[in-house]
Amino acid sequence: MTQAKPGDPIGLRNIDSCIVCGHCAAVCPTGSVRHSSFPPDKIHPIDRNGLPSPEQVLLLCKARRSNRALSDRPVPQEAIDRILEAAHRAPTASNRQEVSFTV
Repeated sequence: MTQAKPGDPIGLRNIDSCIVCGHCAAVCPTGSVRHSSFPPDKIHPIDRNGLPSPEQVLLLCKARRSNRALSDRPVPQEAIDRILEAAHRAPTASNRQEVSFTV
């Protein structure tokens, strides 16, 4: 992003690089960044107090496992809903979101 002089609107340096994800508007701490595809009422504010510390993120990455121990026990609907919500929020290449889920 660039700004010619203080007070001027900020424009994209290379508009072809924008993948229309809305991240720029969502993470701006002052709400100054606006994106034409994401009106302010559609941007969900981020509670920065709830974000993990760098150390917590590193610990999470170190503790990650891909266990595939299957069970016949039923999974509570609330757990399924939370897992799907996390998957829905997970990043995808170029924000294409070409994924589907089968439960």
